Amino acid sequence: MDDVTILRFYGVRWRIETGYRYFKELLGFDHYQLWSFHAIERFWVIQFLTQNFLEL
Repeated sequence: MDDVTILRFYGVRWRIETGYRYFKELLGFDHYQLWSFHAIERFWVIQFLTQNFLEL
């Protein structure tokens, strides 16, 4: 691969990693490991609604 392609892939990967960090740290997506499936679903709905509200 040439340098331009590598830098393009790195840029895409950077956006993915910062998105994961945003969801995990700011919205608390890393705090649901021991909950029931129904509780996880409710938690995700609340978090996605919160994110959409904040982005507006």
